[in-house]
Amino acid sequence: MINIVEKINFFFRVRINFIRLEIFFCSFFCFFFGYFIEQFSYLTFDIYLTNSLAFLVVIAGVFSFHPNFKKNTVRLLSNLIYLCCFTLVLYFVYLNNFNHEAYFILTINYGFYSFSLSSIKVFFRLNIVLWILTFFVLVALNFQTVTPIYFIAITYLFISVLGFAMTYSRNYYKKEIKERGELLNMIFNNSSNSLLLVNKKDYSIIEVNKKN
Repeated sequence: MINIVEKINFFFRVRINFIRLEIFFCSFFCFFFGYFIEQFSYLTFDIYLTNSLAFLVVIAGVFSFHPNFKKNTVRLLSNLIYLCCFTLVLYFVYLNNFNHEAYFILTINYGFYSFSLSSIKVFFRLNIVLWILTFFVLVALNFQTVTPIYFIAITYLFISVLGFAMTYSRNYYKKEIKERGELLNMIFNNSSNSLLLVNKKDYSIIEVNKKN
């Protein structure tokens, strides 16, 4: 049991595996999104579309374990899948003419996505794409929506500003932690004394400094 827990902890210490987990999360989102709409609402939607996308996302998640898929490639794949999921939600909103129920679901998804990013560059790129996609949906509806256009714009602007603040803060503290880690690593390795980093549970040696 302890070995299994240690293997799981080791697995999630690797950053790329967190990104892979996000991909599989998107597949569950697609599946349960379609199921929720079909079972608990009267809104128009095609559940086969969500199930098909969920299946494709699972395949993409499996392929992300290929050795040639490096961290940046998997991150790009994750962002593209997020974009596909949001496009799916936008299509759902389009089918329902931006009514209040569909718009509420869109707002939740946009907020969750906007608040989860840690890169400012990625935040701006993807938010611009999401705004453009939403604009195209409004054009396709001839700006005739149940939810007022001004209310949609205000909500989008509020979520974008709040999302940027959270992304900026997350990015700032991420850099602070990295710099502090580099400083501690420099002190550890440049010490004239021999230093050992030991696991207090089993007293195994984790790291030894480079004594001058």
